[in-house]
Amino acid sequence: MREDQHADGESAVAGSGSPVAGADPLRGEKPKESPVDGHEQAGGVAAGAGARLTVVGGRKTQQQGRSELPADLDLRVALAPVSWLWTKLNRWQQDQVVKTAKVELAQLRQVLEWAGQAPSVLAARLTSRLEETGGEALIARPYGWITHRGLVRRPSCSDVRCDDGARLDTGADCDNCANVLHSRRAWRARITSTVAEEMPGLGRVRAAPRREARMREYAAVEAADYVYRREQGPG
Repeated sequence: MREDQHADGESAVAGSGSPVAGADPLRGEKPKESPVDGHEQAGGVAAGAGARLTVVGGRKTQQQGRSELPADLDLRVALAPVSWLWTKLNRWQQDQVVKTAKVELAQLRQVLEWAGQAPSVLAARLTSRLEETGGEALIARPYGWITHRGLVRRPSCSDVRCDDGARLDTGADCDNCANVLHSRRAWRARITSTVAEEMPGLGRVRAAPRREARMREYAAVEAADYVYRREQGPG
């Protein structure tokens, strides 16, 4: 009877399987890995081995940007002035900067006498814009500055070779800008004279609303003409 009770007792203990006892491997067997533990470990390895992530907009994640400028020689020359700002961008932003730079390079090649000058001309543009801003350290939003101010051409007239009042192909002052400025001064004087003749008793101050309205009408016509001439291109 005692032997039966002893045997039954051992069976009960083995069947109950306490958590502590079950955690130790028996007879050389390896403990089975929990599916949850395996998933977390795999995720941790993947996150550590891959590119680091940074939160963008509080919701989406973007890969941290490359520290080096693009391998393409033209892009490296063109973007060299903003190499420090480049390191502040995430991977997506860097890709957009590359696209914008390629568009500007393509446009420069169409207007320059020697297409090979395009990268250095674009680099000079970035350098000039940085000087206007006061340096890279003062730029709070690198991506927006590069794509909307640094890289893009700022025409002062309808000539596609004009950038900030200078000719891209020669570097000289844009003759067309001088003509536009002279033309604007002339039509302002002409409108002022016309309004004074039509309303002689109002005086300069009281005639100002009518004069400004005429100037806005002329400016709208000039803007439409500017768009048309820009679409037609030089010559």
